[in-house]
Amino acid sequence: MLAALDPIEAAWEFVDALEDDPSTATADQLAIDEAGGLELIESIASAPGTLLCPSGSTAWIESARARGRNVSVLTPLGSRLPRLLFQGFVERLGVDDGPGSLERVPIGSIDELVGPEGVVEISKWTVDAPDVAELGSFSLRR
Repeated sequence: MLAALDPIEAAWEFVDALEDDPSTATADQLAIDEAGGLELIESIASAPGTLLCPSGSTAWIESARARGRNVSVLTPLGSRLPRLLFQGFVERLGVDDGPGSLERVPIGSIDELVGPEGVVEISKWTVDAPDVAELGSFSLRR
């Protein structure tokens, strides 16, 4: 919306897209199909190379790997952020201020993504929106 010529129209288009996002249904079906061999984690947000996941996710991923299981991450529509927007989001949440309910997880630690386009390799990760230059000097922190 920040980069759109008509932000109101862009907002409505995004709402429609969110309502039609098949990510969760795809993840649910994948979990059923792969029962016993797949671990599925949901990211709150992601940026190039980084996932923002619930605290303890790194240990959970390591445990899954030790048991020979594949790890997939759910990245619903709107959660794949450009670098500057992700940085502002993380700052606003205070993720880097120490222990909390969220942690950064390297995207290379998982096997595949589950998103609006279905199941894809992590090398196919793309942002849902363009980076907006104005965010470079804008802090979301109060």
